[in-house]
Amino acid sequence: MNSTRTAVRATLVSLVVAGLLAGGGALYVRRDLSIARRLLERGEHREAAKRLQRYLRLYRGDSRARLMLAEALVADDDRPAEDAARDAVAQLERIPDSSPEGAEARTRTGRLLFLILLRPGQAEPLFRRAIELAPDALDAHLMLWNLLNVTGRFHLTQPVFWRVYELNSESERPIRLRDWYLSEFGRGSAFAELDRKLGVLAKKDNPSLVSEYDRLRHIRAAEPDWPVGIAALARLLRGEGQKDVARELVQLAPPEADRDPFFLATRIELAMDEGNFDEAAELFERWPEPHDGYEYWMWRGTIADEIRRDDAEAIAAYDEALRSPLGDTDWQLMSRLAHCLLRAGRADESRSTRDRASQLEKLMERELHQQLRKSFGDLRNPAAVREIIDFYRDLRRDREVAEWSAWLDRISPAESPVSGAAPGSMENRKRNE
Repeated sequence: MNSTRTAVRATLVSLVVAGLLAGGGALYVRRDLSIARRLLERGEHREAAKRLQRYLRLYRGDSRARLMLAEALVADDDRPAEDAARDAVAQLERIPDSSPEGAEARTRTGRLLFLILLRPGQAEPLFRRAIELAPDALDAHLMLWNLLNVTGRFHLTQPVFWRVYELNSESERPIRLRDWYLSEFGRGSAFAELDRKLGVLAKKDNPSLVSEYDRLRHIRAAEPDWPVGIAALARLLRGEGQKDVARELVQLAPPEADRDPFFLATRIELAMDEGNFDEAAELFERWPEPHDGYEYWMWRGTIADEIRRDDAEAIAAYDEALRSPLGDTDWQLMSRLAHCLLRAGRADESRSTRDRASQLEKLMERELHQQLRKSFGDLRNPAAVREIIDFYRDLRRDREVAEWSAWLDRISPAESPVSGAAPGSMENRKRNE
């Protein structure tokens, strides 16, 4: 009996001791987290990563610690950036959407894929998922806007930009408005810093067609089957007169690429260049839902105009395209609309449409924008801001006029413009003449 009691007592003691040791070990490991924070603050990223890896072996579900580990891995300058990014992505992917850090993890993963691994096709759905999880997350919106821009999908950027703008502080909003102008009318300079981050533009070099080509070529090499990457590069080549090369490039895409409207529109454009009108019309019939947006209406109108000679349908489609984002600056499309109106016997509408197209053409002239960029260089100068407002008023962009006018109120309350055409605007100058 005594021997039995002694054995039981020994077992209990050993269990208690084991529990105390385990608890002590857990407390010891938890110290790694606080030590890792201090190491990160001091820039000792490799040692911080070791501490965090040990901590996460016990506390696997600590998403905040996993974010810290990803940060430490990426910041380790002694490793190749691509290797560090892949390791960080592997850590971030272990953070579930349901975690409080889920949106941030998706954004960080997307940023690494986009800016370091040059895989925007994989990054884009992650930014969109982050926005679903955290609709007020500025960084996810900003990264998505940049991604759409550098892949040539300018017609999709407007709603994303305005959300970026709304999420910015008032003091940052004028800078964002300048970025918006540059993304539309000074695309090379708009992406200079981003291209430097992507590694396709040297620090002291100016952006050029070569850097844009390098960016799109690298993206396509990293994601050879991504329809958007193929289409963006093909459009650049076509714009530089390399239509045969562009056509060969799109022919290398997998069959499912036609499900992407940006890629499909590129194929339609190349078919139209060749005079393959039946092919262009057949490709347009494949357009996926939704049947909307600038490129959809533009190509629907073009096919009705140039292939079917259906003026009524062309007019309706061109009208929709011109009301879409990007369409309001397309003076050439407006000229086509004027021609259709004339053929349809609507001479007065054709004349007014042609006049507006002529005004828009002048607003797109390089010399005007060379001068206007000087105004964007001094955003605290009321006279410069008024020139910006005049430009957007001539362009009939009500929201830009309102936002720049609000900024003018802040820097010069007594001199803010009144509603209607400003004294120096193109419309007012025309009336005075």
